[in-house]
Amino acid sequence: MKFRIIIIVLFTHILPTTVSAQVADIDSLSVVPDSVGVTNVPDSVALRNIDEKSNLISTLQDSIAALHFYIRNLEDQQKQYIRQIAYADTCIVRQANNALNAPYDKKRIHSALQAFDRINSSDYREQMSSLRQLLVDYGRYYKELIDILKRADADRNLRNPFSGKDVAEQYVEEIYHTDYSLNVMKKEWVIPFMNRLTEKAISRLKANNPAERYITDLKELLIP
Repeated sequence: MKFRIIIIVLFTHILPTTVSAQVADIDSLSVVPDSVGVTNVPDSVALRNIDEKSNLISTLQDSIAALHFYIRNLEDQQKQYIRQIAYADTCIVRQANNALNAPYDKKRIHSALQAFDRINSSDYREQMSSLRQLLVDYGRYYKELIDILKRADADRNLRNPFSGKDVAEQYVEEIYHTDYSLNVMKKEWVIPFMNRLTEKAISRLKANNPAERYITDLKELLIP
């Protein structure tokens, strides 16, 4: 009897432990749905992050498009500015040409030289360097020719019926040997007014013939 009682007592002590373990297992299973619910929270955060990133990308794309538009406007403005500068440079060259088309005037030439040195394009300024050199030398060329014409106009031998024609030819030779006639007159870059003045002076001197009562008038050529 004592042996049977001991077995029963032992059985009753073992049983609650086993049952409690099973209950514990059931409780642990009941937690599973909650744990699944918890994993859904990070997913919603991820979706929200994706939306935010999408919005950020869209904003950046709009900003880039705006920058491209701004850059294109700047490029257009730059092209327009370059065209304006180029036009201003051509105006300066026209001013220089006008100065060479007119009788020599120190103030006019000085103004043209100052303007020429303000040409913005260094390449264009270099391309037009011969024009600038003509502006610099114009005074010297003009004075050399005018000095010859003044001497001829004051020379009474030019009106001598016996020697006047030969004297006029001597002055023509002097004009042919001026620095301008030798080095500039027939080249690509010339002083138009000097060309016209030189040609008129030579023409009139060659026509001088006091023996036939034709005496050239040089005074008109001496008036600027």
